[in-house]
Amino acid sequence: MVTFATFLLVLLLLGYAGLSGLDLGACLLLRRLGRDAAERDVVLGAVLPYFLANEVWLVLSVGFAAGAFPGLEKTTISPLYPVLMLLLFGWLVRDLGLWLRGRVDRAGWRGFWDRAIVAGAWTVVAAWGLTLGNVLRGTPEGTAPLALFTPFPLLCAVFTLSTVAGYGAWYTRRRLRGEPGARAAALASRLRWAGLAAAIPALVWGLVGGDLLAGGPPLTASVAAENSLRLVVVATVVLLPLLAAAQLVVWRTFRGPVDRVVANL
Repeated sequence: MVTFATFLLVLLLLGYAGLSGLDLGACLLLRRLGRDAAERDVVLGAVLPYFLANEVWLVLSVGFAAGAFPGLEKTTISPLYPVLMLLLFGWLVRDLGLWLRGRVDRAGWRGFWDRAIVAGAWTVVAAWGLTLGNVLRGTPEGTAPLALFTPFPLLCAVFTLSTVAGYGAWYTRRRLRGEPGARAAALASRLRWAGLAAAIPALVWGLVGGDLLAGGPPLTASVAAENSLRLVVVATVVLLPLLAAAQLVVWRTFRGPVDRVVANL
């Protein structure tokens, strides 16, 4: 049961990364893809119908982890609070930008929130990379906050930024038309191997320095009691197909290219 629960947690996190990486990548590149407010409306129109549905995967992942592996809060999450607070701050800034940029039709207002969207997305993606690096190397309790920003986690942050940017360029290239689409295609070509190129120094540093897969306490040390674990796993197995079906409906409803100004949130 523990093995299956671990598989479910990885599956949920991969679902979040694969789906939310699309809208985060588009937000990273927002000011490169759209040169004015109208073009940025089109760029955001390619992701706005999906971003809330994508984030549901993270909510389910966190809920599942809290129910199935309650010990993770002490062994893994607690030492990472500074990085997770940075992630939460970037997440709020990005989402506020998406919600508020279209509320006032003024260039200054839209420009401010466009910059907030980009800055928030960069912060979120970099914080995910720092989290990944610190989880892979293992971060014991009592770790000083500055120790979370050592070379291996920073290289992992560069890897996630490069990968998500390339992912966003690939996705927007398929969704956009006109000038934004042409810019997305050019960026997708340039960033095609960016994630792999950024992964190499992270792998080398991790292997040489002993950080890669040094790991922390195993998941078996954090697992819930058997009855609780079984209940959480069964509930998640029931919810997962429903979530996947709802996601499929959203994607089919809003499929197709975006080549005009669309309504904001």
